[in-house]
Amino acid sequence: MRRILFALGIIALIAGGCSKSAGSGQDSVLATAAAKANSCLYNASLVEDAPLPTGTAIPSQATITKTWQVSNTGTCDWRAGIQLVYVSGAPMGSNRVASVPMVKVGDSATISVNLTVPSQPGDYSAEWQLRGPDGRLFGPKLPVHVVIADAINLTKTAWALTKTGLPTPTPTLFSTSTFFSVLNKLANGQNSPMILVLQYLLRANGYTLDADGYFGPVTEMALQDFQARNGLTQENTDFDTWMTLTRSHPLKLGDQGDAVWAAQTLLASAHGYDIAIDGIYGSETENAVRSLQADAKLDVDGIVGPMTWAVLFSTSLH
Repeated sequence: MRRILFALGIIALIAGGCSKSAGSGQDSVLATAAAKANSCLYNASLVEDAPLPTGTAIPSQATITKTWQVSNTGTCDWRAGIQLVYVSGAPMGSNRVASVPMVKVGDSATISVNLTVPSQPGDYSAEWQLRGPDGRLFGPKLPVHVVIADAINLTKTAWALTKTGLPTPTPTLFSTSTFFSVLNKLANGQNSPMILVLQYLLRANGYTLDADGYFGPVTEMALQDFQARNGLTQENTDFDTWMTLTRSHPLKLGDQGDAVWAAQTLLASAHGYDIAIDGIYGSETENAVRSLQADAKLDVDGIVGPMTWAVLFSTSLH
Protein backbone atom coordinates (compact mmCIF):
# COMPACT_ATOMS: atom_id res chain seq x y z
CA MET A 1 0.00 0.00 0.00
CA ARG A 2 2.84 2.42 0.85
CA ARG A 3 4.36 1.76 -2.56
CA ILE A 4 1.07 2.55 -4.29
CA LEU A 5 0.65 5.85 -2.41
CA PHE A 6 4.25 6.81 -3.15
CA ALA A 7 3.74 6.14 -6.85
CA LEU A 8 0.57 8.20 -6.92
CA GLY A 9 2.41 11.08 -5.25
CA ILE A 10 5.14 10.96 -7.89
CA ILE A 11 2.55 11.04 -10.69
CA ALA A 12 0.80 14.04 -9.09
CA LEU A 13 4.05 15.94 -8.82
CA ILE A 14 4.90 15.24 -12.45
CA ALA A 15 1.43 16.31 -13.61
CA GLY A 16 1.63 19.51 -11.60
CA GLY A 17 5.01 20.31 -13.05
CA CYS A 18 3.76 19.76 -16.58
CA SER A 19 0.77 22.03 -15.94
CA LYS A 20 2.99 24.82 -14.59
CA SER A 21 5.34 24.40 -17.53
CA ALA A 22 2.49 24.73 -20.03
CA GLY A 23 1.13 27.80 -18.27
CA SER A 24 4.55 29.39 -18.12
CA GLY A 25 5.03 28.87 -21.85
CA GLN A 26 1.71 30.52 -22.64
CA ASP A 27 2.56 33.47 -20.43
CA SER A 28 5.89 33.78 -22.21
CA VAL A 29 4.21 33.98 -25.63
CA LEU A 30 1.81 36.66 -24.41
CA ALA A 31 4.63 38.64 -22.82
CA THR A 32 6.63 38.54 -26.08
CA ALA A 33 3.64 39.80 -28.08
CA ALA A 34 3.07 42.62 -25.60
CA ALA A 35 6.74 43.57 -25.72
CA LYS A 36 6.63 43.78 -29.50
CA ALA A 37 3.56 46.00 -29.34
CA ASN A 38 5.20 48.28 -26.78
CA SER A 39 8.44 48.47 -28.81
CA CYS A 40 6.75 50.34 -31.71
CA LEU A 41 9.14 53.23 -32.30
CA TYR A 42 7.99 56.36 -34.10
CA ASN A 43 10.77 58.20 -35.90
CA ALA A 44 11.35 60.37 -38.96
CA SER A 45 14.04 62.05 -41.00
CA LEU A 46 13.89 65.22 -43.09
CA VAL A 47 14.33 64.44 -46.79
CA GLU A 48 13.73 67.87 -48.30
CA ASP A 49 12.82 71.36 -47.10
CA ALA A 50 10.55 72.49 -49.94
CA PRO A 51 9.09 74.33 -51.81
CA LEU A 52 9.71 77.55 -49.84
CA PRO A 53 13.48 77.80 -49.43
CA THR A 54 14.61 78.62 -45.92
CA GLY A 55 15.10 82.36 -45.53
CA THR A 56 12.83 83.38 -48.41
CA ALA A 57 11.94 87.10 -48.50
CA ILE A 58 8.19 87.62 -48.74
CA PRO A 59 5.76 90.52 -48.20
CA SER A 60 4.23 91.05 -44.78
CA GLN A 61 0.92 89.35 -43.86
CA ALA A 62 1.20 87.00 -46.83
CA THR A 63 -0.25 83.49 -46.51
CA ILE A 64 2.25 80.77 -47.33
CA THR A 65 2.22 76.99 -47.38
CA LYS A 66 5.35 75.57 -45.81
CA THR A 67 6.17 72.05 -46.99
CA TRP A 68 8.65 69.38 -45.99
CA GLN A 69 9.28 65.89 -47.32
CA VAL A 70 9.90 63.44 -44.49
CA SER A 71 10.65 59.74 -44.29
CA ASN A 72 9.23 57.20 -41.82
CA THR A 73 12.38 55.76 -40.23
CA GLY A 74 10.61 54.14 -37.27
CA THR A 75 9.49 50.56 -36.72
CA CYS A 76 5.77 51.04 -37.30
CA ASP A 77 3.52 52.70 -39.88
CA TRP A 78 2.13 56.17 -39.33
CA ARG A 79 -1.61 55.86 -38.97
CA ALA A 80 -4.42 58.00 -37.60
CA GLY A 81 -3.28 60.09 -34.65
CA ILE A 82 0.07 61.25 -36.04
CA GLN A 83 0.15 65.07 -36.21
CA LEU A 84 2.48 67.92 -37.08
CA VAL A 85 2.59 70.46 -34.25
CA TYR A 86 4.13 73.87 -33.61
CA VAL A 87 6.83 73.67 -30.93
CA SER A 88 8.78 76.95 -30.83
CA GLY A 89 9.59 80.30 -32.44
CA ALA A 90 7.34 82.79 -34.22
CA PRO A 91 3.82 81.27 -34.42
CA MET A 92 2.99 82.77 -37.86
CA GLY A 93 -0.78 82.63 -37.70
CA SER A 94 -3.27 80.68 -35.61
CA ASN A 95 -2.46 77.19 -36.87
CA ARG A 96 -0.75 75.04 -34.24
CA VAL A 97 -1.61 71.55 -35.51
CA ALA A 98 -1.63 70.04 -39.01
CA SER A 99 -2.66 66.61 -40.21
CA VAL A 100 -0.14 64.05 -41.45
CA PRO A 101 -0.83 61.39 -44.11
CA MET A 102 -0.49 57.67 -43.37
CA VAL A 103 3.03 56.51 -44.22
CA LYS A 104 4.44 52.99 -44.15
CA VAL A 105 7.83 52.21 -42.63
CA GLY A 106 10.57 53.16 -45.08
CA ASP A 107 8.32 55.37 -47.23
CA SER A 108 8.33 59.16 -47.41
CA ALA A 109 5.56 61.72 -47.73
CA THR A 110 4.99 65.45 -48.09
CA ILE A 111 3.57 67.27 -45.07
CA SER A 112 2.47 70.90 -45.10
CA VAL A 113 1.16 73.66 -42.88
CA ASN A 114 -0.51 76.95 -43.86
CA LEU A 115 1.04 80.00 -42.19
CA THR A 116 0.37 83.74 -42.09
CA VAL A 117 3.58 85.68 -41.77
CA PRO A 118 3.89 88.62 -39.32
CA SER A 119 2.93 92.15 -40.34
CA GLN A 120 6.22 93.80 -39.39
CA PRO A 121 9.38 93.51 -41.52
CA GLY A 122 12.05 91.31 -39.94
CA ASP A 123 13.63 87.88 -39.68
CA TYR A 124 11.33 85.17 -38.29
CA SER A 125 11.96 81.51 -37.47
CA ALA A 126 9.84 78.69 -36.06
CA GLU A 127 10.02 74.95 -35.56
CA TRP A 128 7.43 72.21 -36.03
CA GLN A 129 7.66 68.54 -35.08
CA LEU A 130 5.77 65.29 -35.49
CA ARG A 131 3.73 63.97 -32.56
CA GLY A 132 2.61 60.38 -31.97
CA PRO A 133 -0.78 59.17 -30.72
CA ASP A 134 0.69 58.95 -27.22
CA GLY A 135 1.48 62.66 -27.27
CA ARG A 136 5.25 62.19 -27.57
CA LEU A 137 7.21 64.28 -30.08
CA PHE A 138 9.46 62.41 -32.49
CA GLY A 139 11.77 63.03 -35.42
CA PRO A 140 13.73 66.20 -36.23
CA LYS A 141 12.41 69.68 -35.65
CA LEU A 142 11.23 71.03 -39.00
CA PRO A 143 12.35 74.62 -39.61
CA VAL A 144 10.50 77.63 -40.97
CA HIS A 145 12.57 80.72 -41.69
CA VAL A 146 11.25 83.75 -43.54
CA VAL A 147 12.50 87.28 -43.99
CA ILE A 148 9.61 89.73 -44.13
CA ALA A 149 10.62 92.39 -46.61
CA ASP A 150 9.32 95.92 -46.43
CA ALA A 151 7.64 97.18 -49.57
CA ILE A 152 10.57 99.26 -50.82
CA ASN A 153 13.13 96.45 -50.51
CA LEU A 154 10.83 93.82 -51.98
CA THR A 155 10.03 95.82 -55.09
CA LYS A 156 13.61 97.02 -55.36
CA THR A 157 14.74 93.40 -55.60
CA ALA A 158 12.41 92.79 -58.53
CA TRP A 159 13.54 96.03 -60.17
CA ALA A 160 17.22 95.14 -59.79
CA LEU A 161 16.65 91.74 -61.41
CA THR A 162 14.88 93.25 -64.43
CA LYS A 163 17.79 95.63 -64.96
CA THR A 164 20.25 92.74 -65.06
CA GLY A 165 18.09 90.67 -67.37
CA LEU A 166 17.85 87.84 -64.85
CA PRO A 167 14.52 86.08 -64.24
CA THR A 168 12.41 87.54 -61.46
CA PRO A 169 11.56 85.47 -58.37
CA THR A 170 8.63 83.08 -58.64
CA PRO A 171 5.93 83.70 -57.74
CA THR A 172 6.11 87.43 -58.45
CA LEU A 173 3.68 89.93 -57.00
CA PHE A 174 3.33 91.73 -60.29
CA SER A 175 4.50 91.59 -63.87
CA THR A 176 8.04 92.81 -64.30
CA SER A 177 8.45 92.17 -68.02
CA THR A 178 8.51 95.94 -68.69
CA PHE A 179 9.05 97.07 -65.11
CA PHE A 180 10.40 100.64 -65.29
CA SER A 181 11.99 99.89 -68.68
CA VAL A 182 11.17 103.34 -70.00
CA LEU A 183 11.78 105.20 -66.76
CA ASN A 184 15.54 104.75 -67.02
CA LYS A 185 15.58 106.14 -70.53
CA LEU A 186 13.98 109.54 -70.04
CA ALA A 187 16.01 112.21 -71.75
CA ASN A 188 15.75 115.95 -72.07
CA GLY A 189 13.09 116.86 -74.61
CA GLN A 190 11.04 113.63 -74.46
CA ASN A 191 7.28 113.85 -74.18
CA SER A 192 5.30 110.98 -72.63
CA PRO A 193 2.57 110.24 -70.08
CA MET A 194 5.24 108.97 -67.68
CA ILE A 195 6.89 112.38 -67.69
CA LEU A 196 3.46 113.80 -66.85
CA VAL A 197 3.36 111.41 -63.85
CA LEU A 198 6.86 112.56 -62.88
CA GLN A 199 5.77 116.20 -63.00
CA TYR A 200 2.68 115.53 -60.89
CA LEU A 201 4.82 113.83 -58.25
CA LEU A 202 7.42 116.62 -58.26
CA ARG A 203 4.59 119.10 -57.75
CA ALA A 204 3.24 116.93 -54.90
CA ASN A 205 6.69 117.25 -53.31
CA GLY A 206 6.63 121.05 -53.42
CA TYR A 207 8.13 121.94 -56.80
CA THR A 208 6.58 124.59 -59.00
CA LEU A 209 6.37 123.51 -62.63
CA ASP A 210 3.83 122.87 -65.36
CA ALA A 211 2.47 119.35 -65.76
CA ASP A 212 2.60 119.21 -69.56
CA GLY A 213 4.26 115.85 -70.24
CA TYR A 214 7.35 117.52 -71.65
CA PHE A 215 10.77 116.79 -70.11
CA GLY A 216 12.23 120.27 -70.43
CA PRO A 217 14.91 122.09 -68.46
CA VAL A 218 12.55 123.09 -65.61
CA THR A 219 11.47 119.48 -65.03
CA GLU A 220 15.06 118.29 -65.32
CA MET A 221 16.32 120.83 -62.75
CA ALA A 222 13.49 119.99 -60.33
CA LEU A 223 14.24 116.28 -60.64
CA GLN A 224 17.96 116.76 -60.06
CA ASP A 225 17.29 118.97 -57.05
CA PHE A 226 14.89 116.38 -55.57
CA GLN A 227 17.47 113.63 -56.04
CA ALA A 228 20.24 115.70 -54.48
CA ARG A 229 18.11 116.62 -51.46
CA ASN A 230 17.24 112.98 -50.87
CA GLY A 231 20.72 111.51 -51.40
CA LEU A 232 19.70 109.80 -54.65
CA THR A 233 21.74 109.14 -57.77
CA GLN A 234 21.63 111.44 -60.76
CA GLU A 235 20.63 108.50 -62.97
CA ASN A 236 17.54 110.18 -64.42
CA THR A 237 14.59 108.33 -62.85
CA ASP A 238 15.69 105.07 -61.26
CA PHE A 239 13.70 102.94 -58.84
CA ASP A 240 14.80 104.72 -55.66
CA THR A 241 13.75 108.06 -57.12
CA TRP A 242 10.25 106.85 -57.96
CA MET A 243 9.70 105.22 -54.60
CA THR A 244 11.01 108.29 -52.77
CA LEU A 245 8.72 110.55 -54.80
CA THR A 246 5.72 108.52 -53.62
CA ARG A 247 6.90 107.61 -50.12
CA SER A 248 5.14 110.50 -48.42
CA HIS A 249 1.98 110.15 -50.47
CA PRO A 250 -0.22 107.21 -49.48
CA LEU A 251 -3.61 107.82 -51.06
CA LYS A 252 -7.07 106.97 -49.83
CA LEU A 253 -10.70 107.79 -50.49
CA GLY A 254 -11.31 111.55 -50.24
CA ASP A 255 -7.75 112.68 -51.02
CA GLN A 256 -7.12 115.35 -53.66
CA GLY A 257 -4.09 116.82 -55.37
CA ASP A 258 -1.17 116.16 -57.68
CA ALA A 259 -0.32 112.72 -56.25
CA VAL A 260 -3.88 111.63 -57.05
CA TRP A 261 -3.45 112.96 -60.59
CA ALA A 262 -0.31 110.82 -60.88
CA ALA A 263 -2.02 107.65 -59.62
CA GLN A 264 -5.04 108.18 -61.86
CA THR A 265 -2.80 108.72 -64.90
CA LEU A 266 -1.06 105.43 -64.19
CA LEU A 267 -4.34 103.59 -63.62
CA ALA A 268 -5.83 104.86 -66.87
CA SER A 269 -2.84 105.03 -69.22
CA ALA A 270 -0.70 102.14 -67.96
CA HIS A 271 -3.34 99.70 -66.69
CA GLY A 272 -6.34 100.50 -68.84
CA TYR A 273 -8.86 101.51 -66.18
CA ASP A 274 -11.68 103.69 -67.50
CA ILE A 275 -11.69 106.37 -64.82
CA ALA A 276 -11.81 110.13 -64.68
CA ILE A 277 -8.43 111.83 -64.26
CA ASP A 278 -9.47 114.76 -62.11
CA GLY A 279 -7.17 114.72 -59.07
CA ILE A 280 -9.98 113.55 -56.77
CA TYR A 281 -9.70 110.14 -55.09
CA GLY A 282 -13.35 109.15 -55.36
CA SER A 283 -15.10 105.78 -55.35
CA GLU A 284 -14.32 105.20 -59.02
CA THR A 285 -10.58 105.54 -58.39
CA GLU A 286 -10.80 103.46 -55.23
CA ASN A 287 -12.56 100.63 -57.07
CA ALA A 288 -9.86 100.66 -59.75
CA VAL A 289 -7.16 100.50 -57.07
CA ARG A 290 -8.91 97.58 -55.36
CA SER A 291 -9.09 95.73 -58.67
CA LEU A 292 -5.39 96.37 -59.31
CA GLN A 293 -4.49 95.14 -55.83
CA ALA A 294 -6.53 91.96 -56.27
CA ASP A 295 -4.84 91.20 -59.61
CA ALA A 296 -1.41 91.78 -58.02
CA LYS A 297 -2.28 89.60 -54.98
CA LEU A 298 -1.84 92.48 -52.55
CA ASP A 299 -4.02 93.26 -49.55
CA VAL A 300 -7.17 94.75 -51.07
CA ASP A 301 -7.73 97.88 -49.00
CA GLY A 302 -8.16 100.59 -51.63
CA ILE A 303 -5.17 102.53 -50.24
CA VAL A 304 -2.26 103.41 -52.51
CA GLY A 305 0.73 102.56 -50.32
CA PRO A 306 4.31 101.66 -51.36
CA MET A 307 3.45 98.24 -52.81
CA THR A 308 0.49 99.61 -54.78
CA TRP A 309 2.61 102.48 -56.11
CA ALA A 310 5.17 99.89 -57.24
CA VAL A 311 2.46 97.91 -59.04
CA LEU A 312 1.16 101.11 -60.65
CA PHE A 313 4.66 101.62 -62.07
CA SER A 314 4.91 98.01 -63.24
CA THR A 315 3.84 98.85 -66.79
CA SER A 316 5.80 101.52 -68.60
CA LEU A 317 4.15 104.41 -70.39
CA HIS A 318 5.49 105.47 -73.77
